[in-house]
Amino acid sequence: MSNRSRFHRTANRFLVGPSLRLALGLAEQLFPTETWEGAPAVDPRDARFLLSGQLGVWSLWRDGLTATQRHAIDRLIHLRPRRLATEGGLRVSLAEHLRNNRSPRYLGAGDFLQVIDGVPVGDLITAALQELEDASSPLRVPPEALAGRRYSSSVFLAGPSRDEFRRNTYLIPRAPVPYPPVPVLDATAPAEVVADLADMHATAELIDKKRGDDAFRLAEVLDGFSRKLRTPQGQPVDRLKLAAGPLQLMIAPTGSGKSVWMRVAATHLASHRGGRRTVVLLTPDVESTLDLVAAIRSDLAALSLDIPVVALMSHRRLIEVAVQRTNDTPEDPAGARWSWQELGYSCMLSDEEGAAWQPGQEPCTDLHEPGVEGRHRCPLIGACEKWAPWRQAAGPAKIIVTNHAYFQQGSVPFPVITNGTLHGRMSAQELLLRRADIVLVDEVDAFQGHAVAQSGRTLVLARRDTQKLLLEKLDDQRKEQVESDNVPGELELAFQRAIHRVEFLSERYLAAVVNGFIDPQDPLGPKQARLHLPRRWDNLLACRLFGLNELEDRPSDDQLDRFKSLFTQNEPDPDALPAGWADLRKELRLVVADEPESDLIHKRSQGIVSAIQTITAPTTDEGEPDADVDLDANVDLEETDCGRQTGKDDDPADPTASAWQLQTAHLLLRRAFLGELQQGLAELEALLPLMRDSGMRLADDVEAALDRAPSWQATPEGPIGRAVFGFAVTGDPESRSDRQFTAEILSGDPHAYTADLGITTAPALTGAPRVIVGLSATAYLPGSPTNHVHADVACYYPDIAGTGTGRLTVSNASVNDHTTNRGIVISGAARNRKAQLLEGIGSGLWDQILEQRLRDLHDHRDAERRARARVLLVTNSYDQMLALCRGLIAGGAHRTRIAVAVPAGDRRGLQIPDDVLAIPASRLRTFPGTGRDVLISPFARVARGLNIVVGHRSALDSIWVCVRPIKLIDEPSALVAHTGAHARRNRHPGEDPRKELDKRHRIAAKHLELINRSNPAFGRLPPDVRTAIFADVLADLIQLAGRARRGGTNTTLHLVDNAFHRGGAAPGSDFASLIRNLHRRWRDDNHLDQVRSIYGTTIDAVFTFASINDRNP
Repeated sequence: MSNRSRFHRTANRFLVGPSLRLALGLAEQLFPTETWEGAPAVDPRDARFLLSGQLGVWSLWRDGLTATQRHAIDRLIHLRPRRLATEGGLRVSLAEHLRNNRSPRYLGAGDFLQVIDGVPVGDLITAALQELEDASSPLRVPPEALAGRRYSSSVFLAGPSRDEFRRNTYLIPRAPVPYPPVPVLDATAPAEVVADLADMHATAELIDKKRGDDAFRLAEVLDGFSRKLRTPQGQPVDRLKLAAGPLQLMIAPTGSGKSVWMRVAATHLASHRGGRRTVVLLTPDVESTLDLVAAIRSDLAALSLDIPVVALMSHRRLIEVAVQRTNDTPEDPAGARWSWQELGYSCMLSDEEGAAWQPGQEPCTDLHEPGVEGRHRCPLIGACEKWAPWRQAAGPAKIIVTNHAYFQQGSVPFPVITNGTLHGRMSAQELLLRRADIVLVDEVDAFQGHAVAQSGRTLVLARRDTQKLLLEKLDDQRKEQVESDNVPGELELAFQRAIHRVEFLSERYLAAVVNGFIDPQDPLGPKQARLHLPRRWDNLLACRLFGLNELEDRPSDDQLDRFKSLFTQNEPDPDALPAGWADLRKELRLVVADEPESDLIHKRSQGIVSAIQTITAPTTDEGEPDADVDLDANVDLEETDCGRQTGKDDDPADPTASAWQLQTAHLLLRRAFLGELQQGLAELEALLPLMRDSGMRLADDVEAALDRAPSWQATPEGPIGRAVFGFAVTGDPESRSDRQFTAEILSGDPHAYTADLGITTAPALTGAPRVIVGLSATAYLPGSPTNHVHADVACYYPDIAGTGTGRLTVSNASVNDHTTNRGIVISGAARNRKAQLLEGIGSGLWDQILEQRLRDLHDHRDAERRARARVLLVTNSYDQMLALCRGLIAGGAHRTRIAVAVPAGDRRGLQIPDDVLAIPASRLRTFPGTGRDVLISPFARVARGLNIVVGHRSALDSIWVCVRPIKLIDEPSALVAHTGAHARRNRHPGEDPRKELDKRHRIAAKHLELINRSNPAFGRLPPDVRTAIFADVLADLIQLAGRARRGGTNTTLHLVDNAFHRGGAAPGSDFASLIRNLHRRWRDDNHLDQVRSIYGTTIDAVFTFASINDRNP
């Protein structure tokens, strides 16, 4: 085991006891209770609440506590092992803790723990906190590689035919001077930051005056923006008093000037005029990060201020981004030079043997000395130009800009010092929060969306086609590293066995499902679950095998232990198994064994049924089978959910088996496979750090997919109170080749993470809350699971046409099929027909509407309208984009009029028609200068952060949504978003946080079960779920419409796909019906007035389309 992995697990073990003692002590002090006899006691569920990190559900959090209590909770959240934050992990750990008398102060008393020690609880908390601090330790610092010695590291080489790894050898040079670890300068963390709008305007005016550029004046835009800002009560804003703690929202339409506000705010606050604050800015992506850094540096240069501004991003992509930016803009040599000055570097280590330098793969902390275990770090990190931005960010920089992904997932992989403590590695999140007086988050709903995406993970385990899987690629790397002699001999077979065991079980299970040998029917309701949990039905199955009433009884712990012994690899004591169980265990273990007999799964299923019949057969007093008793007498299949759900006749292959017994056999088969597979994945997970140390870099990807990366989270539990680890078979049930088997993990709470970043995460990591401000056009949209941020609106810019934003119209622009004369439906159509249908839409759209529309625009008498004679056509993917493009050409559009968006990186596989212009997605802003008047792009590339302008007004006349946007409900991240948001609906922090948290967990669990058992087709989902999905789509459409409203221009959003409209959508699933449902929900939840105040013109256009034509329908 690697030093890092061994240290991490050992440290966790020593943290459990102090964490539990501290949590129990705090629960005793903050939530005092009594036993039935009146003795002082602790409810362990209150300790669980504190350990969960879900402190935002408590109305007294921070302000209602003493400084000592806040500090103790902050340190508890930061240092407690992750498993203690979940219900199951805490239950097991606390039971062991009490069983071993590690907290003698408490004595079990039913559901409570009676306090039997007279020591003041404050003294207990102090002692437990000190014990926890003593037991904790930051990640160890790798020793420095010694000058004059040789070290090696693996290098990944991507090739056209195969990927390979090589081992490079480096001779370590002598450093001219020693470079100590980098010190991190903590911010002062003020309780409040004031943004005076008049002072900011003065700063903007001074920048404009010094720059002398009349083309774009910051002060003019800022003045227009500031004058429109309103408080939640509708009053004008002159000063923003931004308190440290909960996230505060600034909502403003696209193009209104919020980006300029953020840019000027950073310059102003970092200067002497604004109090010399350290400002951290978070943007959606790398491009916007670099653009903002360039703009702020220009502003500071105009003011003659020497204030360091730095951009941070993934250290593995610096050269890649520089190359990409250079290739995408060959006409801009000055921009290329700036990119290389900002991102370029070279490695100071010279390799003696091996592959040439591979940018991003430098062995900065991954040098291995022959014969010595563990990693070493390069002695030149303190001088290397690659790490210069991080050294600046740690200290002198006053403005730090990074993207959402790096803030949430990135790390600083070299030694740093904070408050005298040496850290071998620090998360980017902790570094930036330590440095920040204030954090401004641009597109904060996208920030939350990224957290949502990270909370649901999928690892594809088996497929019926030939596409290569991640585990197969990992196995290829294993073979390459074995060939290169990089895998220690004592680990080679362990690596092989762990990977192949998971592959074997996964392929076997998928084959059994596809061939009908496993078709498990769940015991609840008529609808089948998509996501299967290995131990979901353990209680029910144990009840059946022990003859208990499954509707009323619960098996004892001893009975559950004996049930679990049916599946264990180690043989149980034969005397511990009830009569007949040995045969059942033999069949269940044989199913997952690598033996010829195991291939006969149908025979194994019959053996399981036979064993169940023997086990459950009634007996006489002498122990003989009683033939006069009905085997199913204890459960009436016609009167229970179980019986109604089964829905199958008795298996003709075994006429003696009842439906009850067949269902039990199916559930046991599934339990055997999935339980064994979960154990196999756990064993693989334990070996991943060692695989990574042996040069198998894809081990990181597997670890990330399994959600087992060591990154810290304040709220690691999922919305239901625990992480969910399940398995799913997806694809077309009618096609044997279109099936895949996946492991899916749901964990974390992205809504709590975003809303409580400043009040929970920041103090846990840094010791004090931080001021966090989120800016967006759509972060306040109640009912949207992904976009609605659960935080207070500090101010907003009302969307009123003619006051900085343009008028919006929503239009039905469906295109009729030439043959049927009916609107063409794309969303929901068969996959193999979509390309043909899109070509039909493209042809009809040009022939019936677009050609004449563009001709009218080019001939318009208004010069401004002529300047905007361009349209944007939107699809859901690049393939759909190209199909639509082919359709336009077939309909008569000249190729030289069309431009298509393409990925900024690899474009292989996109067959773009000749003479159609391909524009990298990162450079779509250049579209107006291309001479083309039709731009086609996937939705995700243009919905946010894209400015296609002429001067400072939108260059687009209108936007045509050719395919209804899709939001897959059966993705793990979507399940987290929907269950978490649903649990927060109309919920508020309370004085009894444990009860509030339990209530949210129950709501989320019920909603997860509802979604998991629903048909994922949009039209067949429950109405509440459809409305929530639509709210997410509406947020994207509002963002999209903003592309053509920038600078006050009017636009129309044309809905082309007939799936938007009645006649093309399932009942209740058309755009207008969904708007009415959402309108009703806003009205019922008392959000409608606030929504109207913020979204004004936009929401009125949407309501008008749905025939909601008065304000009190």
